Amino acid sequence: MREKDLDEPDKVRLKLYKKFFSDFFKENSPKLSINSIKLYMRGCSLVAVKILPKSKKVIDHKYFLKKLTSLYNLNDIDFLEIDTTNLNNLNTIINAIGKFIQIAGEIKENSDKAIALLDHIRKRSGEIRDEIQGIKLNNVKSEQELEHMKPFEDYVRVAERLYHEYEKSLELAKEMGDFEEGVNTFLPKLKFRNTILITLILLNRTSVDEVMLYSILRLVEYSDLILWTKKEEPPKDKRNYISIPDEVIYLQHSKTTGGLTASGLQPTLKKFKIYNEKIIEMIKLYNDIYEIGNDMPLFTSSFKNGKEAPLNKTNLSKLLKVIFQDISGHTTIGLIRKSYDNRQVKLTGQQFKQSANLNDHSIEVIHTFYKKI
Repeated sequence: MREKDLDEPDKVRLKLYKKFFSDFFKENSPKLSINSIKLYMRGCSLVAVKILPKSKKVIDHKYFLKKLTSLYNLNDIDFLEIDTTNLNNLNTIINAIGKFIQIAGEIKENSDKAIALLDHIRKRSGEIRDEIQGIKLNNVKSEQELEHMKPFEDYVRVAERLYHEYEKSLELAKEMGDFEEGVNTFLPKLKFRNTILITLILLNRTSVDEVMLYSILRLVEYSDLILWTKKEEPPKDKRNYISIPDEVIYLQHSKTTGGLTASGLQPTLKKFKIYNEKIIEMIKLYNDIYEIGNDMPLFTSSFKNGKEAPLNKTNLSKLLKVIFQDISGHTTIGLIRKSYDNRQVKLTGQQFKQSANLNDHSIEVIHTFYKKI
């Protein structure tokens, strides 16, 4: 069962349940991060839609817990496994229920059956993680990778086409009497943003001994980039910056660097060079025309009320699907990165090491998780 496959009455219930579970986790476990709350909220809500009567629109934690324990027969948790096509999603969903039961037990002591269900969830989660790890270690393509991962050159061609369209739009803008008005006309903000974003992801490259190496980071590292236009380095905080004077992306918050530590120590600072000067030129023009400003999010989304907000991971994921829809029905930066590491290109040991560094990898990670057969 997937959210997009729900009928309209169930979509209404899902929305109501999400509100309930969001409030529940925020109130009873305030130390949870926003992202964790969103994951738990969604997982619990999907299960609630499956197991609760269609007429039930208002729930409380006691009612949901009672329904969970009444369906659990001490032998299996099949009633929770509502998405078996993606092991990561499945694990997220059952762990969301586990977190709910754990917190409910802190409010009022859980029944023996609820405790047994929680133990079963933890055991099953371990099994799923082992299965995921086994698939990755075997370097066998998943069903999603077999269906959607395209040759790396296909992604690059889409990016090059977008950049070519950008150049044509810029020429048209220059022909107008008012250049700024021309850019607004032929390169509206969202179109301009998309071109910069895809160019940054796929056309930041450098030739090393006649082999083209690319620097492709992760999803969140693009979505939360802060524009930095001052000559001095950006501050050492938990944010990621793209510095125009230095022509560098400063990563301080990512899968490998983390954020600020509990002791207040600064995170590791990593630098990723922008090799493609055209990207810097585009960002400078984008900033001049649309007045982004120093220390502000580079990529934003527009909403119906006219307001803007930083481009989040969800919106960036949707954007990638739209931009690459002609070559695949589903595109993620993860698939692009894997496609890159599976190019039929012979690299020397030094080139391979440099390629890994450009993508914030280690060689061991590439061999273990990215190289596919």
